[in-house]
Amino acid sequence: MKNNLDSLLGSFRFAFTGLMHTIAHERNMRVHIVAMIYVLLFSVFYNLSTAEHGMLYIVIAMVLITELFNTSIEAIVNLLSPKYSQFAKIAKDTAAASVLIAAIASVAVGICLFADVKVLHEIWLYFTQSIIRIVLLGLSVIIAVFFILSDIKK
Repeated sequence: MKNNLDSLLGSFRFAFTGLMHTIAHERNMRVHIVAMIYVLLFSVFYNLSTAEHGMLYIVIAMVLITELFNTSIEAIVNLLSPKYSQFAKIAKDTAAASVLIAAIASVAVGICLFADVKVLHEIWLYFTQSIIRIVLLGLSVIIAVFFILSDIKK
C-alpha cells in the first residue's frame, strides 16, 4: 500500500515540477496565468450559469494545457535537434500555433460571456468609487507586469 501511495505522490510531484518549470521558463505561461487570475476575479461580477462557468474553466485549462504541451515539444525538439532544422522549426511553430488557436478560442468565449455593457459599467463604478480599490487594482497590475517580465528561472 505504501508503494502505491508513494507512486501516486511521486506522480503529483512530477506534474507539479513540470508546471513550475513552465511557469519559470515560459513568459507566455505567466501571461496566461495573469489573464486567468484577472478573468476569474472579474467573473465574480457576472451572474454566470453553471454551464458558463464550466465553459470558462475548460477554455482556461485548454490554454494552459496547450502551453504545457508547447513547452514539452520545444524541449524534445531541442534535445533531438540541437542544430537548426526545418523539421524542428515546423514542430515548434505548429506547437506554438496550437497555443495561439486555444488563446483565440478563449478570447472568443470571454467576449461571449463578458460583453455586457451594464456589468462592465458596474465594474468601472466599483473601482472608481474607492481610491483604495483603484490603488489595489493599480498595484495588482504592476505586480502582474513584474511577474510576467521577471526572469524567474534563475
